[in-house]
Amino acid sequence: MQRFNSRLLLVRRMGLILSCLALTSPRILPLIVACALITAGAQNVDRTPKLEHFDPNQADRTLDPCEDFYKFACSKWFSANPIPPDQAYWNTSSGLNLWNETILREAMQAASAQAASRTPVQQKVADFWTACMDEKGIDAAGVRDLAPELRRIDGLRTKNELADEIAHLHSTLPRRLAIG
Repeated sequence: MQRFNSRLLLVRRMGLILSCLALTSPRILPLIVACALITAGAQNVDRTPKLEHFDPNQADRTLDPCEDFYKFACSKWFSANPIPPDQAYWNTSSGLNLWNETILREAMQAASAQAASRTPVQQKVADFWTACMDEKGIDAAGVRDLAPELRRIDGLRTKNELADEIAHLHSTLPRRLAIG
């Protein structure tokens, strides 16, 4: 649960950064989103996890598939793959998601290694990775960049104003970050 809470906190922090950076430079939004995803999965992952593939032996042949096909197909997998304590859920794609996060994190770390031969793209990746991992800087900034929007929301007094605010948020936030 500790790791899950840490990941959630990092994702929330990244949401604040993403909102501000995407408003100023929407062309780099995919890079920023990749940074956020990697940051969310960056803690306590020591090596690339094993990538599991479909295994027909996971079917429970002691059960009759005509009686309960779901149990026939899934019961052995569920027994062999309990939900890890640091995850909110776990399914057949969770291992692939963890593997992808690990590979992307390693690519970001490699790009951020100081080298004279870095390309401009690698430099941008490194800059964003460094910004995403700067927890002290993120904590120090707090909600400073979102404060004007939060004040607008705090100033709402009627339900009619709510519709106007939602329209404002939809028109000012990039589509990928817009709520609703």
